[in-house]
Amino acid sequence: MSDPFASPAPSIKHEEVDEQHVHFQEEEEHHYTTTTTSTSAATAAAATVSSSHVHTHSHIVDVTTTLANATAFAVTNSRVPSASALNLHHGGGSYSGWSTPYSTGTPMGSSVPLPHSRPGTSGTTSGAAFNNNSAVSSAFAPHDGSQSNLSKRLTTVPVMKSTLLPELLDAPKSSSSPSLSSVKTISLPLSSKTPSKQPKVAKPWLSDRSRTHPFSRHRISRFLVYALVLLGLGIGGMQCYLTYRNVKFHRMDNAPLCLVLDEGFDDPGTVFGTDNSVGGTFWREVDMSGGGNGQFEMTTTSEKNSFVQDGFLFLMPTLTEEEIGRDNVYGQNGPYIYNITGCTFNQTATTSGFIPDPKDPSREIFDYSSYYRSCSATSNQTVGSIINPVQSARVSTRLNALSELNSSSSSSNSSSRPRGSLSSGKISIRARLPTGDWLWPALWLLPVNNTYGGWPASGEIDMVESRGNDIHYTAHGSNYVQGSLHWGPSSSSSGYSPSSGSWFIDAVSLSYSWWSRTRGSPSTRSFAADFHEYVLEWTEEFVRIYVDTRLHTLLEYRFDDAPFWNKGKKAGIWGEGSNNAFRDPSTGQLQGIKDPWGAVDGLGTTGDGSVASGGTGNSNGKGTLPGGSRPKWNAPFDQDFYLIMNVAVGGTNGWFPDGQGDKPWLNGAGSQTAMREFADKKDEWYQTWPQGEEMDRRAMVVDWVKMWRHC
Repeated sequence: MSDPFASPAPSIKHEEVDEQHVHFQEEEEHHYTTTTTSTSAATAAAATVSSSHVHTHSHIVDVTTTLANATAFAVTNSRVPSASALNLHHGGGSYSGWSTPYSTGTPMGSSVPLPHSRPGTSGTTSGAAFNNNSAVSSAFAPHDGSQSNLSKRLTTVPVMKSTLLPELLDAPKSSSSPSLSSVKTISLPLSSKTPSKQPKVAKPWLSDRSRTHPFSRHRISRFLVYALVLLGLGIGGMQCYLTYRNVKFHRMDNAPLCLVLDEGFDDPGTVFGTDNSVGGTFWREVDMSGGGNGQFEMTTTSEKNSFVQDGFLFLMPTLTEEEIGRDNVYGQNGPYIYNITGCTFNQTATTSGFIPDPKDPSREIFDYSSYYRSCSATSNQTVGSIINPVQSARVSTRLNALSELNSSSSSSNSSSRPRGSLSSGKISIRARLPTGDWLWPALWLLPVNNTYGGWPASGEIDMVESRGNDIHYTAHGSNYVQGSLHWGPSSSSSGYSPSSGSWFIDAVSLSYSWWSRTRGSPSTRSFAADFHEYVLEWTEEFVRIYVDTRLHTLLEYRFDDAPFWNKGKKAGIWGEGSNNAFRDPSTGQLQGIKDPWGAVDGLGTTGDGSVASGGTGNSNGKGTLPGGSRPKWNAPFDQDFYLIMNVAVGGTNGWFPDGQGDKPWLNGAGSQTAMREFADKKDEWYQTWPQGEEMDRRAMVVDWVKMWRHC
């Protein structure tokens, strides 16, 4: 007995069946508009079907059955019973085509029409092959023979819904031979199984122990994903919290501040006082020595160089030849001596200009050499000396700081400390920097007293330094501002002096940084294009300098990580070998040095922390000083400093490095030679200084100066 679920092998090729089905669909598309077209197509179809002995309607059923078989096989790995197994007959003739899901009976009391069925199509199908055109024509002829019905298109009814698939899979054998109605519908038997007892799809992974085991790889990998996500969120939250605490309690100055200076330059009479003496907020410093940097300008009390106008302070450089003529600047008419009016050397020099006698260190002598350099100059064409070719301005709060410091030295009340100076607190200056080649604007601070010795042992704070060269200058032009701290040992208590043969070590290379403007057009990126607020925040733990906002910090330097002496020694700036020494670059000899801050930084004068030298007994300066106080690792920046504002021109200290920007002088040529080389190229650099109505653009213009101390 043959397998009732086996589908008989079709007697035609699959390609031909597809062709017949496509042809039939095309006839549906054209709605049978012409009898001639339908007849010719049917004739061609009949010729093909004749060789395979399959009826056109049975072919449609075969395709539908094949799809059902494929679906059933994919779900239950079985086939739908074939038409022969179900004894499905059409018009008394046995149907020998492919298996079909249609059977007798009406499941759920419904009828399912055959696909593409039409009213009037014959309900009986002969098992004989179609071998003539009339057979095909009669198969597609309208029931009433009317030609108009050929153009009617009926909506195709879906063969079955997906919910009927289990019913078809479970359809029993049937020996009945249903008669197809005129609408080509058949009845399906009602399955004995309810939908709730439908076959279940196998799920082998549920029994896979590698997945169901509590410590299976799949479960562990899933757990790791969630664990890592939670860990990342936790670490991110902790980082945010720790950063918040660090900023709030360690990187911010939370101490209360008291305003001690607020100068808005609204009243010119209160800015400089009377005759540049005590009574004004600022004091004009008069000097021709080059400020210790080989600068080419002289600073004057002239109102051409420093003046108040429209609520602003102007510090403007001008040419000396405008006052004495170019011939006298060069000494072309013979030697010319220029004595500057109101020289302030005695007030600005340490110990009023007195220095230790090189022949007898136990006594002091007046430093006439430094005095003459500061207050006088001689031009002589024969020896090549000239008078400073530029006049400019330098103003400070030093005079008021000294006066009030002396008057309140016995007071312990911090509010009575000198106005114009501070040892911690905040300074805010709103200013516009100058533009012009080789201009050097600066906002900076020096100690009121050289408590730890001459410069730089007692420190220097440069809030802002810049260059007037345009932004294309390769050594940082006017779109850069720099801040720095100067510190290091010195051989003289009064500071460096060429005449005394003293030396110093400046460790500024360990404590400087800058901020630059890199966005915008070239005309707006310069700090000379507009006003900016420059701020210094100063505590016992750190110094921070920024522009406009803390996001634009140009220097942040901490004091609480190590004493300054150990920082310099660690960097190899001094302390060569096991000795506290450095190698003098001029002689190549080792010079013995002592820690200038040893009395307060916990390291003692020997710099090794020994108690005998005043240290804490710890080489890192930790612990307690012999007197019981806590070490000050911020020394030398624990003393009172006063404010200076100036516009310098040129210099030989390296601020303008050789070989950058067509610089017209060499730093190593000597100050007089370099100054003359600079003056010789006046036609090149002076044209970059704004002229006429734009002349104020070459000046540093200050809108306000505010200072706060810690209360």
